[in-house]
Amino acid sequence: MNRRVRAMIVMLLLSVVGMSWSCRRNEPPKPKTATPPASTSAAAPAPTQTPTATPAPVGAVTPTAAVTPAPAAPATSPPPTDCCDVVADPERKGRLGRLVVKFPDGTAPGNTRIDVYRPGELTSLTGGYGNQILDLMPGTYEVEISRKRILGVKVEPAHDTRVRVGVLRVTALANTRVDLLDASDQRALTGGFGTQEFGLPVGRVQVKVAGQTETVTIVAGQVTEF
Repeated sequence: MNRRVRAMIVMLLLSVVGMSWSCRRNEPPKPKTATPPASTSAAAPAPTQTPTATPAPVGAVTPTAAVTPAPAAPATSPPPTDCCDVVADPERKGRLGRLVVKFPDGTAPGNTRIDVYRPGELTSLTGGYGNQILDLMPGTYEVEISRKRILGVKVEPAHDTRVRVGVLRVTALANTRVDLLDASDQRALTGGFGTQEFGLPVGRVQVKVAGQTETVTIVAGQVTEF
């Protein structure tokens, strides 16, 4: 290849390169795309709206919760008096009442001591041995029979207050010691040797013989055998 041909090829290449460069310079610049910044924190939660009460219209009646009343306590009555029977005597006149202590027929509790007291006192107002009929002013008394005290004995004008009593009959040899104890507090009441008849108010007592005890129940108008 001669020099002239080489020179023409070089000029042609330079011409192509120049045209390419000119085209690049004349192209409009491409717009840059903005890159969103990276989030550094979690999105804040949406605010919570608290519902507000709607005021009632003027004059409207607001319902209220029903109130259930507490159940009423059952009516109570005073306990019955089981020590005595109070009986009116239409033939009697005046202010006095009578206290009657009568043991079952056919018994002989002549060694049974009976005393009448004002409530809470230790000095006897009146008394005696065995069956008793005593006139008393109206009021409330305490009565001891064989040292077993009865509380709340009421005496009313022209009435008989009949104390409920019975007899405990103990059959034993003449040299056998028998003692009676109050069943509630083991207090000694009365006692003796051999066969005995003890007048007592209704209720429980303990019989003690040779260091052993047994509880018995006294029934009104009856004889309890032991």
